[in-house]
Amino acid sequence: MDEFLGCSDKVRPRFVRETAVRNADVNAQEESPSEVSESANAENLNQHVSHDGLDEAAPTAMAAESQQESEIIKLLKAQQEAITKSEEKDQKIMEAMLKFQEDSEQRHQELLVSVLGKIVDIFAAK
Repeated sequence: MDEFLGCSDKVRPRFVRETAVRNADVNAQEESPSEVSESANAENLNQHVSHDGLDEAAPTAMAAESQQESEIIKLLKAQQEAITKSEEKDQKIMEAMLKFQEDSEQRHQELLVSVLGKIVDIFAAK
């Protein structure tokens, strides 16, 4: 920490947040995955700090964040298009089913009329 304070007169909140907190137990052999990632983040942040104290990671982080947002937007648009196509397909299938049902009812009515006509002919012949 003294080395960091030697090159900057203020402690950055981001550096403090990303600095790994170690166990006081010296005998502990394993580090938790969060401690490893936090220490890696802190090391990456230290690498991106220039000698004059300006943070060069901010534009890179903003660009990465912007890229993530654009990828998410692309995924959401693709999902919306897929939903729209699916709804159109469902509508066409429903129309086909209704047409089939209508045709079936029409054929059933024609058959019923034909059968009733035959029955009338049978009773009329007697």
